[in-house]
Parts: sequence; C-alpha cells; structure tokens
Amino acid sequence: VISGLPGSGKSSLVDELITQLTKNGWESLHCKFDQIGRRQPLSTIASAFDSLFSSLLSTENTWGSGGSDTLGVMRTNLLKSFDEESFPILFHLMPNLKRVVSTDGNSTDMQQTEYVFDEFAMI
Repeated sequence: VISGLPGSGKSSLVDELITQLTKNGWESLHCKFDQIGRRQPLSTIASAFDSLFSSLLSTENTWGSGGSDTLGVMRTNLLKSFDEESFPILFHLMPNLKRVVSTDGNSTDMQQTEYVFDEFAMI
C-alpha cells in the first residue's frame, strides 16, 4: 500500500514500478482506491482484478504465441474454481473476466447477468 499527500507522486511511482515489473515478465495487481467507491464492498479489489484481466487480454504473448500461455492457464483455473452460477455475478463486478473465461466472448447473456446480480443483491 502506497499512501501520501495529493500530488506527491504516488501514481507516477506505481506506474514506473509496473513498467519495470512488466519488462521483467511479471504481472501486477494494482488499483487506485476511490473514496466514492467505499459504498460498494470489494469494489477496489474487483477493480484490481478487472485491470489484471484487461492487461492479460491485451498482452500478445499470453495467447501462447511465444512463452507461457498465462491466459489459458488462468482460464482453466477459473473454470475449475467457480460453478456456473457464480460467473454472472463475477462478470458484473469484473467485466473483463467474461472475455477471459469464454473463448467466444458471448457465452453469457448480459441481461441474464444483470438479473442474477439483481436477485443476489436483494438477498
């Protein structure tokens, strides 16, 4: 966790760290805490994972075109770890997850996702 006064260079420090880690083959999980988002439990963590999924999707070598198939391994592990009913809720919180776990990007209808999330939120 990096903290400090506004304008003290925290974001620049994190951006440079992420650049260096990426150059050395590391993946990073990072997010910026939004005080407005405090009302949504786990929104900061969900945002961090969504950013990671976006990064994996945009990184050319994760598709197996040279090097390890990071995205394929992550897809397999996620599909083994969660049951079918969990994904609509997770897709609502982390939209890029849908692109990670589905090969066609359209495996779950968004209306169904919103319905399940709304039903879950009512509980």
